[in-house]
Amino acid sequence: MLKEITRLVDAKEGSTVWEVGPGIGALTSHLLKTKAHVTAFEIDYGFIRVLTQRAFGDEKNFHLVSGDVLKTYQSEYQRNGTPSVVCGNLPYNIGSLFIATIIEQGIHPKRMVFTLQKEVAHRLQAQSGTKAYSTLSILTQCFYDVSIVMNLSSGHFYPPPEVASSVILLTQKEKPLLDDGITELFFPLIRDLFAQRRKTIKNNLLNNKEIQRIGNSFITPILEEANIDEKERSENLSIETLIALAQIMKRYAYPTHEPKYPYDSDSN
Repeated sequence: MLKEITRLVDAKEGSTVWEVGPGIGALTSHLLKTKAHVTAFEIDYGFIRVLTQRAFGDEKNFHLVSGDVLKTYQSEYQRNGTPSVVCGNLPYNIGSLFIATIIEQGIHPKRMVFTLQKEVAHRLQAQSGTKAYSTLSILTQCFYDVSIVMNLSSGHFYPPPEVASSVILLTQKEKPLLDDGITELFFPLIRDLFAQRRKTIKNNLLNNKEIQRIGNSFITPILEEANIDEKERSENLSIETLIALAQIMKRYAYPTHEPKYPYDSDSN
């Protein structure tokens, strides 16, 4: 399994790899053999002691960051920028949050390879019209092609967890679906639309700050222009439809006023 994950990571000599949750360094040792620069994020003090004192303390291509990755990755990113690859065995309580956070903040490595809870893996890959489809599905698929490579039973781990796991590969799209010009509007929009899944899209839009700013009366014409039934539920809308909705909302929220004649300012 470790050799297969190493193959998926596809680290090269000199490339930069973030490994989240290295444990005692089983995958780390395989990654270091590729001569990549590995930065490992570990919160467990016992594992930290093993990694530094017994395993990789003298390895020049190994850098250990102690503490909660959700609190420490920013400093590493500010120092060294986006890594080539992010990988690791993500803890079940932070898996979806970590992936969504780095994507939303513009940290988009070429590849990401994670072992994580099977349920989270299916959410990453979920399509519109399914119960698993969520903000996590949309955020991820705006920038990455997603594939579940293998499913793992609890017997692959010690101690065995109570849930099944999957290994998932995220490969950066050649061209992201989402344009930089609407990201600041799009991310809050999809969070609002999926905040209460049983509500219609019109009712969920009432809580959106851009709609509140331009006025609730604009919801109907915006949805009509986007060809969306106001009684529809967000989980049934494709990513492309949601992006089109965001683009229309931006035009209503930040209208541009072109001069009637190009040379009006120069006229006598």
